Amino acid sequence: MCIRDSAYRVRGEAVDPLARATAPTATVGPAFSLGVPLRAGDRVVLCSPAAAEAVGDGQLLTYVAEQRAPREAAARLIALTRERGATDDVSVVVAFVRAAPLLSRGQAAALLVLGAAAVGAVGWLVWEVLRYWQGGG
Repeated sequence: MCIRDSAYRVRGEAVDPLARATAPTATVGPAFSLGVPLRAGDRVVLCSPAAAEAVGDGQLLTYVAEQRAPREAAARLIALTRERGATDDVSVVVAFVRAAPLLSRGQAAALLVLGAAAVGAVGWLVWEVLRYWQGGG
């Protein structure tokens, strides 16, 4: 018995097949890995053989680009696969690639506190230097 899953990248209106894996089920480890560049806005779809056959040339995958959430896209692809007559196991995973935030909220808060402390320390240092000069040493 083999695993025959497919992976697609949806970028705008374009659908690119990324991989088709065939590996014995006794193999430990990933059946395939995606060595393709992804950018914010891309959608990645992994699907079982039944879904891959129903999707075919990727026309249904263009629907993924119109969805706002991965859960909605996966549910709709499964429903469309079933509507096309799939009777085998239908599995679909959809991931939306988003840009990583530069800083998390916690990191930004910590940076703000440290910055405020640094400004305060510099202000105190300037004050002390001015007092020293005015006092004549």
